[in-house]
Amino acid sequence: MKVLMGMPFIDREKTLPNVLKALANLDYPKKEMRLLFVDGGSADGSDNIVNQFAAAHRHEYRDIILAKGDFKSLPKSRNYCILQT
Repeated sequence: MKVLMGMPFIDREKTLPNVLKALANLDYPKKEMRLLFVDGGSADGSDNIVNQFAAAHRHEYRDIILAKGDFKSLPKSRNYCILQT
């Protein structure tokens, strides 16, 4: 079954590496997973961490997307994730 994992974030440079490591260690077929990271306006380099992960793992997953825009509110970010399914 194909799944979309939507992850809204703002300024999570310190925690994103652990989240990405946990995603990589999931026991689920990576080719069935779309990863959607929704950046609410990070100013700490979080988007660079996601981009590095995407570059290193793009061939493993069905898709890895980094969405940037007016996503400062969590409900708006969640709604964006829902609309991408």
